[in-house]
Amino acid sequence: MLVTATDLQEISGTKVTASVKRITTALADSLPEYTEQYGLDQPHRLAIFLAQIAHESAHFKTTTEYASGAAYEGRRDLGNTRKGDGRRYKGRGLMQTTGRANTTEFSKWCKSQFANSPDFVANPQELAKFPWALLSAVFYWESRNLNKYCDRGDFLQVTRRINGGYNGLDDRYQKYGRAALVLLGRSATKAGLRAYQKEKGLTVDGNVGPQTFQSLHSSLQGLDSVPANTSGKPLVKSGTVQGSTVAGGGGVYVAYNEAKEVYAKIEEQQEQLSSGDLLTMLVALTIVAGAAFVFYRRWRDAGSPKPWR
Repeated sequence: MLVTATDLQEISGTKVTASVKRITTALADSLPEYTEQYGLDQPHRLAIFLAQIAHESAHFKTTTEYASGAAYEGRRDLGNTRKGDGRRYKGRGLMQTTGRANTTEFSKWCKSQFANSPDFVANPQELAKFPWALLSAVFYWESRNLNKYCDRGDFLQVTRRINGGYNGLDDRYQKYGRAALVLLGRSATKAGLRAYQKEKGLTVDGNVGPQTFQSLHSSLQGLDSVPANTSGKPLVKSGTVQGSTVAGGGGVYVAYNEAKEVYAKIEEQQEQLSSGDLLTMLVALTIVAGAAFVFYRRWRDAGSPKPWR
């Protein structure tokens, strides 16, 4: 799917400065070569990918972390075991690859894929240049199997696996809205989003809340062969709760997302242990029981509403 520099500038939602123009032009030139190879040619995946890298690169303004990197000095969890590693391996690329260990991991992968790739451990500044700035993000995306969560419409899990939490979640959602509209061939403005919401019978507020996200995601899935989610339940957590389907049911909605996060932990356990392992079964049952209790408590505290009628 062809995405132009102008499209990327619309997704960024910021003033088109010289740096934004430079990065979006380089990204638009690089994307077509790698999207199909790494499964990002499917619109519902690409929209989430573009939203995440737009946020991580400060609205496509930089491929080098603004901070000095001194805060990473001595961080053994990042592999920074040598003096000066903090500054040397500060965040670079469209997903801010940080630390000696992550840089080494990417460098090895890149060498296995591209014979002409630089030694990023010896020359970490090369990570900020294209196509490597894009490929470092693609590597992280593929190595963490993030397409799987895109296929589920699980924006929360994608964010958590990139960020370690949910920092900047609202901005990521809004960028997703613009990316989705661009890929649907629509105006990526607030007015364009409101027009889409009105057309789909959603709450018209110009924000990407759970229902708007799911509607956009389903629309993008309709452009390819990946089956859309048909549960009818919101799959994302947002500060904006839209529509009558969740009116009065905020407690249940929050509990639902907490249960989703718990389910992700079960998956992580299953990935680490064999499916027939007794420990896996015990951990899964314990976590599910806890999630069920949380869900019930939220539902009770919310006045026992019926949120998905």
